[in-house]
Amino acid sequence: MRVRAHLSVLLISLLIAGSFGCIGGGNGGKNASLVDMAGRNVSVELPVKRAVVLPSTALEIVHILGADEQVAGVSSAVDSNGLIPEDLKRLPRVARPVEIDNWEKVLELGPDVIVSVRIEGVHRPEELERKAMNHGIPVVFLREGSIDDIPGSVELLGKLFGREENAREFTGYFREQVGAVQKIAAGIRERRKVLIVQSIMGKLYIVNGNDILADVVRLVGADYAASISVGGRMPVRVLTDRERLVSEYRDVDVLILASSPMTKPEEVEKLRERILKDEVWRGMKAVKNGRVVFLRGDLGRGSYFRWGPRMAVGMWQLGKAVYPEEYPDWKGKEREFLERFFGGG
Repeated sequence: MRVRAHLSVLLISLLIAGSFGCIGGGNGGKNASLVDMAGRNVSVELPVKRAVVLPSTALEIVHILGADEQVAGVSSAVDSNGLIPEDLKRLPRVARPVEIDNWEKVLELGPDVIVSVRIEGVHRPEELERKAMNHGIPVVFLREGSIDDIPGSVELLGKLFGREENAREFTGYFREQVGAVQKIAAGIRERRKVLIVQSIMGKLYIVNGNDILADVVRLVGADYAASISVGGRMPVRVLTDRERLVSEYRDVDVLILASSPMTKPEEVEKLRERILKDEVWRGMKAVKNGRVVFLRGDLGRGSYFRWGPRMAVGMWQLGKAVYPEEYPDWKGKEREFLERFFGGG
């Protein structure tokens, strides 16, 4: 009886979906099975023609691939993204920022697939997967765990949108940047200790050692200071305060202050100024020596220290911040990135 009831609910959902448009396929492509970045086998017709893309960083990838016209819906996260073109920003909104709050609109759009990101403890991927399955819509998850996940996401979306050649162009470029940074890092003898702190809605958070930003610290030749376990797991952000930071990380050589999509860059700039003048903060080696660096991790144009294609520039920014004597000025890298993939500066 439970099986029949479940099938009835599923059939009703599909019939409702059909009244709004064709859901979950039927685009005239070939049916294929992809393994997404959560390790799930996803059956979908390729190339997709009508995708709902929730993370705005994923939309940056879609734009690089030249697949803007294959997107049917987006999330509210596009509003603050300075690299996404206006045509994409004008598409129907179905989520805030990656959690769908308007399933009726999703069904009306009739997508072939939903693209999202799986960050355990931050979003609710299981709920999205369950609801999408009830409506017959496949979900493809990206992952934001390491540097390798960036070209991996580009390759996956290249297959999904039928833009493999464009994907190869970007992944080749990105891996060239990684290789060049690794070459510089191999010649660095002094392993400086680095800590990244983000100001989010007025509170301070330590970027944990399992986050991609910490991964980039290790890439440029430095050591990352934080590795925090909370209740048997490692959250990517850990709430903290001034006293704890000074007490537990007093020997840090470089303190990086990063903005986020929820914090304006100018607020972090002001925080940096206050830290440098604060006597308590001066108990930290990095502050005492004036080695407090602000890097933008928000979604605005000119921000590069965050997961996604932008990290092709962000890794050079960080290298210059930690080892100014070893790394070149990153502005040339910024110009190349924008000219090749976003139509110029």
